Amino acid sequence: MLVTFNGLSFDLPILRRAFPDWQPPLAHVDLRHLLARLGHTGGLKAIEARLSTLHLTRPAHLAGLDGSNTGWLFRRGREGDRDALLRFAEYNLYDAINLRTLMAYAYNALVEAHVARAPALRAATRLVAVPGRGDVLYDVSKILLAL
Repeated sequence: MLVTFNGLSFDLPILRRAFPDWQPPLAHVDLRHLLARLGHTGGLKAIEARLSTLHLTRPAHLAGLDGSNTGWLFRRGREGDRDALLRFAEYNLYDAINLRTLMAYAYNALVEAHVARAPALRAATRLVAVPGRGDVLYDVSKILLAL
């Protein structure tokens, strides 16, 4: 399964252009649309901030960056700016790890919404654990910053 945020409009077209023979997985969840159904609209960073109980904070050196203004980090990295490339990689790492947490949150929220309308579904559905990212993210960030 592929989980993205705005992947229908951004990630999938880029992947298809870069890898013409690539076949996406049969299941794709674009969290932008799923979270909007749950009332969470806007960009990924804004949604992360509003869902403060999920603790999806980012370090200060990534504050203020979002998908609309990281292209310059990528371009600078391609031109040889190692710090820009590392910051771009770390920014994307946070996105990837946070999408896992947001997917579990969204799944649970949808289950609860459907069970509220049809209580008989309770026996047929299970909530999933919403993963924390603390230790893994800290270790991976340390490794990236040491490169």
